[in-house]
Amino acid sequence: MYNGRHCTYEDYSNLVNISKNVLECVEKNNLKEAMKYIDEVEEFDLDIASRMLSAIKKEPPNLKQVIKDLFDELINNVLVDIREHR
Repeated sequence: MYNGRHCTYEDYSNLVNISKNVLECVEKNNLKEAMKYIDEVEEFDLDIASRMLSAIKKEPPNLKQVIKDLFDELINNVLVDIREHR
Protein backbone atom coordinates (compact mmCIF):
# COMPACT_ATOMS: atom_id res chain seq x y z
CA MET A 1 0.00 0.00 0.00
CA TYR A 2 1.05 3.55 -0.54
CA ASN A 3 -0.09 6.29 1.80
CA GLY A 4 -3.11 4.23 2.89
CA ARG A 5 -4.28 3.17 -0.57
CA HIS A 6 -3.46 0.37 -2.96
CA CYS A 7 -0.42 0.87 -5.15
CA THR A 8 -0.44 1.89 -8.79
CA TYR A 9 2.15 1.47 -11.52
CA GLU A 10 3.01 5.13 -10.98
CA ASP A 11 3.81 4.33 -7.33
CA TYR A 12 5.96 1.42 -8.49
CA SER A 13 7.86 3.68 -10.88
CA ASN A 14 8.34 6.26 -8.13
CA LEU A 15 9.68 3.59 -5.77
CA VAL A 16 12.14 2.32 -8.37
CA ASN A 17 13.46 5.87 -8.77
CA ILE A 18 13.73 6.31 -5.00
CA SER A 19 15.67 3.06 -4.74
CA LYS A 20 18.11 4.18 -7.46
CA ASN A 21 18.66 7.50 -5.67
CA VAL A 22 19.23 5.88 -2.28
CA LEU A 23 21.60 3.26 -3.66
CA GLU A 24 23.54 5.94 -5.51
CA CYS A 25 23.86 7.94 -2.29
CA VAL A 26 25.02 4.85 -0.37
CA GLU A 27 27.53 4.03 -3.09
CA LYS A 28 28.95 7.55 -2.81
CA ASN A 29 28.90 7.24 1.02
CA ASN A 30 26.53 10.21 1.19
CA LEU A 31 24.44 8.68 3.95
CA LYS A 32 22.92 11.96 5.10
CA GLU A 33 21.41 12.41 1.64
CA ALA A 34 20.24 8.78 1.58
CA MET A 35 18.38 9.30 4.84
CA LYS A 36 16.35 12.11 3.25
CA TYR A 37 14.58 9.52 1.11
CA ILE A 38 13.44 7.40 4.05
CA ASP A 39 10.33 9.56 4.55
CA GLU A 40 9.24 8.59 1.04
CA VAL A 41 9.93 4.92 1.75
CA GLU A 42 7.77 5.19 4.90
CA GLU A 43 4.78 6.00 2.70
CA PHE A 44 5.09 2.46 1.33
CA ASP A 45 6.12 0.49 4.41
CA LEU A 46 7.06 1.80 7.85
CA ASP A 47 8.83 -1.40 8.93
CA ILE A 48 11.09 -1.57 5.89
CA ALA A 49 11.83 2.16 6.16
CA SER A 50 12.82 1.65 9.81
CA ARG A 51 15.09 -1.23 8.89
CA MET A 52 16.73 0.90 6.20
CA LEU A 53 17.25 3.78 8.60
CA SER A 54 18.72 1.44 11.20
CA ALA A 55 21.12 -0.05 8.65
CA ILE A 56 22.21 3.39 7.44
CA LYS A 57 22.89 4.49 11.02
CA LYS A 58 24.91 1.32 11.79
CA GLU A 59 26.84 1.46 8.50
CA PRO A 60 27.60 -2.26 8.15
CA PRO A 61 30.29 -3.18 5.61
CA ASN A 62 27.62 -4.62 3.29
CA LEU A 63 25.28 -1.61 3.60
CA LYS A 64 24.62 -1.32 -0.13
CA GLN A 65 23.51 -4.96 -0.30
CA VAL A 66 21.33 -4.61 2.81
CA ILE A 67 19.58 -1.58 1.33
CA LYS A 68 19.24 -3.28 -2.06
CA ASP A 69 17.68 -6.36 -0.44
CA LEU A 70 15.20 -4.21 1.48
CA PHE A 71 14.22 -2.33 -1.68
CA ASP A 72 13.82 -5.64 -3.52
CA GLU A 73 11.45 -6.81 -0.78
CA LEU A 74 9.49 -3.56 -0.88
CA ILE A 75 9.28 -3.47 -4.67
CA ASN A 76 8.03 -7.05 -4.66
CA ASN A 77 5.37 -6.12 -2.08
CA VAL A 78 4.25 -3.19 -4.25
CA LEU A 79 3.99 -5.40 -7.32
CA VAL A 80 1.92 -7.95 -5.39
CA ASP A 81 -0.39 -5.17 -4.20
CA ILE A 82 -0.82 -3.90 -7.77
CA ARG A 83 -1.56 -7.37 -9.13
CA GLU A 84 -4.06 -8.15 -6.39
CA HIS A 85 -6.06 -4.97 -6.88
CA ARG A 86 -6.10 -4.22 -10.58
